[in-house]
Amino acid sequence: MLGVIVLAMAFRLPHLNDRVLHGDEGNNTFKFRALWYDNAYKYDPHEYHGPSLPYLTLPMVWLSGADTFEQTTESTYRMLTALMGVLLVWMTFASRRWIGTPAAFGAAVLCAVSPAMTYYNRYYIHETPLVLFTFGAILAGLQYVRTRRVGWALICGLCIGLMHATKETCLLAWFAMGVALVVVLATRRGGDASPAAQSDGQAADDEPATLTRRVLCPLLAVTRWHVLAAAMVAVVVSVLLFSSFFTNPQGPVDSVMTYATYLHRGASGEGAAASHTAPWYYYLVLLAYQKPATGGGVWWSEGLVLAMAVFGLLAAATGVGVRRDHLPYVRFFAVYTVVLVVLYSGIAYKTPWSMLGFYHGLIIMAGVGVGMFMRITPTWVGKGLVILALCAGTYHLGWQAYRVNFLWHTNTRNPYFYAHAVSDVRRIAERAEQIAAVSPAGHEMLIYVISDDYWPLPFYLRRFDHVGYFHTMPKRIDAPFIVAGAGATELLDAQLDDRYVSESRGLRPSVFLTVYIRKDLWNAMLKAPR
Repeated sequence: MLGVIVLAMAFRLPHLNDRVLHGDEGNNTFKFRALWYDNAYKYDPHEYHGPSLPYLTLPMVWLSGADTFEQTTESTYRMLTALMGVLLVWMTFASRRWIGTPAAFGAAVLCAVSPAMTYYNRYYIHETPLVLFTFGAILAGLQYVRTRRVGWALICGLCIGLMHATKETCLLAWFAMGVALVVVLATRRGGDASPAAQSDGQAADDEPATLTRRVLCPLLAVTRWHVLAAAMVAVVVSVLLFSSFFTNPQGPVDSVMTYATYLHRGASGEGAAASHTAPWYYYLVLLAYQKPATGGGVWWSEGLVLAMAVFGLLAAATGVGVRRDHLPYVRFFAVYTVVLVVLYSGIAYKTPWSMLGFYHGLIIMAGVGVGMFMRITPTWVGKGLVILALCAGTYHLGWQAYRVNFLWHTNTRNPYFYAHAVSDVRRIAERAEQIAAVSPAGHEMLIYVISDDYWPLPFYLRRFDHVGYFHTMPKRIDAPFIVAGAGATELLDAQLDDRYVSESRGLRPSVFLTVYIRKDLWNAMLKAPR
């Protein structure tokens, strides 16, 4: 397992600066900047998701040694989610008490090398923290059921509060957990309801108990003040973060009112969300098989995870290859995962990183599939052949993970490359630095950005103090350095005449910006020693 952790780190931690920030990442860095500099973080119920990400970033920035926002780099922020991804791999193995060691180890290996997991763990966005806190809530809840210790109930409440303070889609996970709990309790046999009686040697009753006995009795048996304490911890954590530690009293209210916005957006795919709508099978096809037109013969698939997850679901349904004491928990994970797959697939609004919410559940079920094969294979020779086949499939996953993270991280051949900025964004900032070096104003130089679409450019222009962002043409065009979107270039070409030199740069694939530089500064830059 130590080797698996090292493998997980190898795919997540190196070269975090290599890939230019996604627009969402750039936006998140400025939400953090407001918190760090002005203690002015305010939850926006319409965009940007919950406050846990910027608050958790504070210790990472302190540890990085950066004293100013300008000194931070891409890795300063991405290190947080990358380390969370490594922790998620370890926690996946920690589920062995409930699904068995072979299953948990297999799931941990798949989580460590999954291209989708590794790629989006390296994104400074909310998905990885949400998955981590969700799985933490499940494991702590299961451990509480096993031990009845209040500490585990409090940890479960902490994770639930952090889920709510991370992203609005936590509702989907809560619903899936509730359905899974009710289904597992409702389908238990009478004898399963009394582990103590079974441990005393009494025969289990194979006749189904009444619905009340199967569902309500186990729930009522839980120590109610422990549950109340856990709920209080969850509420306190959520209120503290959404209220920005009581500096924004409206925040907790907005955290509830926001669901009207997100439910409408997710279900309808209207407005700005229209460009992110996709059919119900989008996520499954993305994971199963991709061969881009420009792929040069390269094909992508996480079919090993999907195939083993199917076997894991079959094992959960039939009990084949699963120890009896593990079966209720395996079925819990199975129902939880299936419900999440259905919910995420049914939402019209889709972005590829959102699938992490259910994909980790599929990885758990894939581990159950691995455990099933190891358990039902009768000979050590057969088990060795199963292991060799799994190693070959895992190698293919690792081969893909290496390419998406270190070779084609901003290449359209990468199936997980989605609405991502291209390296030209850095070149715009480099050009601004070259012009500032010959400008009397230096980093006080005035810069205009005239476009509706410009993220993550603000992060790369963070060393400049006077950058104006305009959605419409400003009345005065007197900045020595102008960045314009496609809608503004025609007007600027007519107004600026020959006083400026222009060059075209990319923002994202098929999205271009034009950089206008005042000619005297352009000529001075050309004459400056390199």
